[in-house]
Amino acid sequence: MTNEQLTNWFKEKIAEESGTPIENISINQTFDNFNLDSLSTVTLAYDLEMELGLDIDPTIFYEFDTIEKLVEKIQAPA
Repeated sequence: MTNEQLTNWFKEKIAEESGTPIENISINQTFDNFNLDSLSTVTLAYDLEMELGLDIDPTIFYEFDTIEKLVEKIQAPA
């Protein structure tokens, strides 16, 4: 998955979980701005695991607190 595809995936999922219109989601906004609760964060982590086949700890959303930072972390070579 390319950076652009992963970014769009995050925007779609955050829009679904938060009820925020996708056009209002910026890659530089912190996840806190989307009013995601802990269940939403766990759901996003699970969906991301299924999409990428990686183990994702939900705390990653706090360590890398924007879509841009998280995409860079996920796409960085191991």
